[in-house]
Amino acid sequence: MALATRESAPHIVLSGDLDLAVASELRDAGAAVAKAVAPGRLEMDLSDVTFIDSSGLGALVAVHNYAKELGSTLVLLRAGPVVARFFELAGVRDYFNIE
Repeated sequence: MALATRESAPHIVLSGDLDLAVASELRDAGAAVAKAVAPGRLEMDLSDVTFIDSSGLGALVAVHNYAKELGSTLVLLRAGPVVARFFELAGVRDYFNIE
């Protein structure tokens, strides 16, 4: 997981597996960036994510909820086929703002 900036908004670039091993780190990093940009837009780039499980999804939901509490918007960018299919099967595709 790497943190980067863009002209439009701060964003977190995620890569590899989003599972139990990285869930707490993802929650912490997402919360820290959400707090720093509040109120604003926080982007997470999912284009290099190769696997996601319920722990990774839980971390994304936690970041989404925390950002919302702060008046920010979490936007998930470039969800690849693995992530898109997982979101569809989990029934959360419409829960997130995905571009």
